[in-house]
Amino acid sequence: MIDGINTNRNNIKNTTAPSTVIQNLAKYKSYIDILHANKTVAGSLSNLSSNIESERNKYESSLTSISEASKIIGVYELITILSLSEQGWVAYQKSRKIS
Repeated sequence: MIDGINTNRNNIKNTTAPSTVIQNLAKYKSYIDILHANKTVAGSLSNLSSNIESERNKYESSLTSISEASKIIGVYELITILSLSEQGWVAYQKSRKIS
């Protein structure tokens, strides 16, 4: 069994050329460099952080505008209810005078 493991280990060593390993490490390093680049580079941590902050600001401003619209709608509904109540009260008072 140990001989089989040594044979497999030797096969793996022989199939992986040093140039392939160096290419893989160079590719890995370039990905790390992109990750740590400034915010102008798409996909970098700075760029992603900047995008998140921008989206958060848009979301918060939309919440503010939705809140303002909700207040206006609430006031409109209150005015409508009060107006209908007043009309009903006036109609009731007129019906009592007629009777």
